[in-house]
Amino acid sequence: MIQLSDAYGRSRCPCLNRTISPSLHPSNLPKRAVSPPNTPPRPSRSVAPAWPSAWRSIQTFRTPRSAPAVAWMLKPSTSGAAVGPPKAGLSLMPRGPEGRGLSPPETTTLVKALACERPTDTQRRPLARLSVFDVCQRAWQLGLTLSYSTVWRRLAEDALRPWLQEQWLFPRDPRFLEKASPVLELYHRRWQGEPLGPKDVVLCADEMTNLQALSRIHQGLPPASGRRGRYEFEYERHGTVCYLAFLEVFTGRIYGEVTEQNGIVPFERALGHCVQQAHLARATRIFLILDNGCAHHPSTSPRRLREQFPQIHAVHLPTHASWLNQIEIFFSIVRRKALTPADFDSKAALRTRLLQFQRCYNERAEPFSWNYTQEQLAAYLERVAAHEQEYAERQQRLETLRQPASGPPHCLMN
Repeated sequence: MIQLSDAYGRSRCPCLNRTISPSLHPSNLPKRAVSPPNTPPRPSRSVAPAWPSAWRSIQTFRTPRSAPAVAWMLKPSTSGAAVGPPKAGLSLMPRGPEGRGLSPPETTTLVKALACERPTDTQRRPLARLSVFDVCQRAWQLGLTLSYSTVWRRLAEDALRPWLQEQWLFPRDPRFLEKASPVLELYHRRWQGEPLGPKDVVLCADEMTNLQALSRIHQGLPPASGRRGRYEFEYERHGTVCYLAFLEVFTGRIYGEVTEQNGIVPFERALGHCVQQAHLARATRIFLILDNGCAHHPSTSPRRLREQFPQIHAVHLPTHASWLNQIEIFFSIVRRKALTPADFDSKAALRTRLLQFQRCYNERAEPFSWNYTQEQLAAYLERVAAHEQEYAERQQRLETLRQPASGPPHCLMN
């Protein structure tokens, strides 16, 4: 074998063209022990061709793995949301049948019930939400010998994640279905069971109040490669405006005005300008879908609007049913596309932005694809009622399980 040396006495391998330290040279490595005679050759572990190299193969030995004496447990994150990095913590809980997923059904039911209860209850726990470790602690207080991973698996069976929360608005109007059904009928071109005529128009109306004209202290940065666009956090206030808008359901076009404040007078003035448009002035009937705001309250606005605009039929939504008003879809588009982030040095600049966006939107306006029906709403309200009953029964079962038993817990008797 040809060996070359450099000025420091290190050898160079011709085939690899690299410098080899003397301590790592093949000639200084331990020789493999010679097998005794008549020993059958050891089968190779791989059938792949060997890689050409000047290095000799080094014998490796597998270290036997000893059985763990204790169980390790992941520590929860300090935020209480999800499991953090796999850091230290010796679990003092024994790993028995419960750790292998053989816990009794009563134990599994109790763990899931503990995850579904409110944290600020009779136990006086100052928590806004529960983590898996909080459920473990509560289960240990009740005498259950469950490990952290077992509790996690039991919650994952039903996709229970008590650390996640979202806002919910419960429909509390007793006549919800009765008031919402005419609106859903109009979206499907029907009124009181009859199809709408060719000169009938459906409008959805609402207002975006308290829109702030905010100017940033420093100029923002555009997006770049690997970086999001940035805008300054500090701002100056220049006042607020109100955006009154009307949506034609069957064409998708928008008519809107920007006013200094909201109220009966600004709303009716904007409505008068809207119905003076040529294609609306020829309409036989205009069905105006409204919520229960102060500018068009259901107790006073129908009579007042009918006196000023005889062709208008006001149709009010139930309480907490703005999600059935199609104008809210347009408002969501406006907020995301035109108003976020807000950077306007005056109320006039904010007004200009809203009206320019409205003009651009009308150039390619299309009606929203609305498929929600009266039957689907009725089925939804039935599910809500059934959920209320189920929740009451679940709370009653949980209170029964919480009652102290005369003997040890069932999971400790075996």
